[in-house]
Amino acid sequence: MGILDFLFRRSAPVQMTLPAAVDRFADLREQRDLRWRRWLQNLEHPFELVPGARAQAAFEAARALGRTQNFSPLIVQPGFDTPIRAEPISLKDSKVRIAEEYFEWRARELAADTDDLTLFDQVSEVEQTAAEGLSMIDMLSETRPLSLHAEVAILRLPCAESWKIPLFVPVVPPDNSRSEGEEIGIQKQWYERFGAELCCIGDRSWQFRVTRPPRDHDETIELLRQHYLYAWLDDAYEQETIENSAAALRVSTHWMFFWQ
Repeated sequence: MGILDFLFRRSAPVQMTLPAAVDRFADLREQRDLRWRRWLQNLEHPFELVPGARAQAAFEAARALGRTQNFSPLIVQPGFDTPIRAEPISLKDSKVRIAEEYFEWRARELAADTDDLTLFDQVSEVEQTAAEGLSMIDMLSETRPLSLHAEVAILRLPCAESWKIPLFVPVVPPDNSRSEGEEIGIQKQWYERFGAELCCIGDRSWQFRVTRPPRDHDETIELLRQHYLYAWLDDAYEQETIENSAAALRVSTHWMFFWQ
């Protein structure tokens, strides 16, 4: 080896090992899925397990079958583990309340913190966005972007009308700001006005399938105000969010609600 070869020799490339990505939700996901499997074992209603990617198609097939066999399908995502009744409570015992009565009461409860919901008085009409569909995203996914649930269950509940699902399934908010009778009254009104059917429940979230979105801007704002009162999120009560939400509501085929 000459002196120049020695001075300008190339060193061997350094082999670098990148640390493996940490799955921060692995334990939570494992515990959640274990509880959900146990919950499924205790169900007294028929169900099928389907991949999250096929959930919407499987739900539509079950819905068509349910029309002929008098049952309502319901997608249940891992994370929901509230016991479901084998037999429904009666409509009389549920103390069904008219939806308008609930929304009037809820508005009074929030009036002091929201200036009487004045942001809904003048909502500009903005360009409509893409329709929002059914979401099967797993919030505890190890991937980024978040992946879909590997598996969900589709229950068959023995009621012909979807708004009667709460007679079997407790779907009151985590903060207990609404009774089962109030929930039924709201779902019945949304079903009759917009063809909205409860189609999916998860951990602190549920979704509705919608066949008749609001017809015009005024009806959209009226419905959006109800949505805010139904599932209040403090950081969503601002003008731009309300305007964009109204535009999405005009075309959405599914509604999704979260509770903090």
